Amino acid sequence: MNASSKLQVGLKDLDNITKSSLNYFFSSGLCPNARLCKTNKEAELLILDHSPNITKNFLESLESDNKYAIILHAPTEEFTDGTGENRLFGLAKPIQQNDLKKVIDKIFKLVKPVEKSLATVTTLRIKQGSTNQSLNVTPNSYGNSNSALSPNNSNNQASADLESRHRFKLRKYIGSNEDVDLNDPTNLKQIYITPEKYLYHYLSKAIKVAKLSKSDVVITTVAGRVLYELSSQSFYCFDWSKLKHAQANPVFNDTKLAQVAPNSDLVKTAALNATEIVWEAALLASKGRLPVGASLNNEIEIIYWPDLSKLTVFEHVDQIIATWALNPISISATTTQLKIPQRYVFALFCAMHAISSVSVESGESVVEDSPKPSKKSVFSKLFGKIVPPHN
Repeated sequence: MNASSKLQVGLKDLDNITKSSLNYFFSSGLCPNARLCKTNKEAELLILDHSPNITKNFLESLESDNKYAIILHAPTEEFTDGTGENRLFGLAKPIQQNDLKKVIDKIFKLVKPVEKSLATVTTLRIKQGSTNQSLNVTPNSYGNSNSALSPNNSNNQASADLESRHRFKLRKYIGSNEDVDLNDPTNLKQIYITPEKYLYHYLSKAIKVAKLSKSDVVITTVAGRVLYELSSQSFYCFDWSKLKHAQANPVFNDTKLAQVAPNSDLVKTAALNATEIVWEAALLASKGRLPVGASLNNEIEIIYWPDLSKLTVFEHVDQIIATWALNPISISATTTQLKIPQRYVFALFCAMHAISSVSVESGESVVEDSPKPSKKSVFSKLFGKIVPPHN
């Protein structure tokens, strides 16, 4: 669907967290029938909070400008859909992705009755000899690798291949661990990893060191060297072919960090976005597990909302982050409240923690091979493996 044929949406008088949630919702393709427009003047649909501002003048302006509005209201507030000459639609907080999509699809059909909604099933005709067969394709929020294909003919191998690739992608990033009883200490070793054994830990650490020391940082690993350049906030991998295959394995114990002067004579390769590389490496290491020291029972604090449109995401990501942002709860409570497998929550936390977009107080959940607590200062811990700057 072209941008011009999508429902143009504007956000009006919303708090920052709600606005960030909706920005992600529309930018990530979760709602194929609508897109955010640059100004509310261009909008065909406005999303705003229920407030005294919804006056007679506001309703009249909707009518004269041929706009619709979704009103976000508290669960205790009564709201009747289709009020204001059928131009107002209510949506109770906290916003649920599926509920929002349903309302938008309903409004889309009112605004663009001629357009065929992407949320509906599209039928493709496949000719085989003289026989026409139908293949139903349902668009999916997470890209082509997750699209749900429903062939009418069991001989269609494409569906099986696609499903296989989807399962591989999930296992690659979130693993296949079954849920465990988090109150049983004997299960903890199954759900924790030691970050110091994985590449992502040193990538993340290099960024922090560079900021503090105002210098670039070279990471020397068993699989090659990596340069972090502070000015461009990018990584340069001198042997990425080896590193990309090794980053999911716990083989980085002897990794060292060294400061180097900016604009040093080191030969650079193609730049890799720091946030994207750290996020990807953390997911590959996590495979649905938590970094040692992350408390299962302390509340999670969102430090900033990552730009998920540029990162590897998977099912439930937006739902989990929105829950943490709107109503901070613990990791353990997240899995219970949302009724989703633990590995999704654990993997997302590990990736967000690696890029410093989320934090949680350290807990007592420690596995046997985890590092012993240190009495060093925070500054000393951060520079624990730093060797003197190169001359």
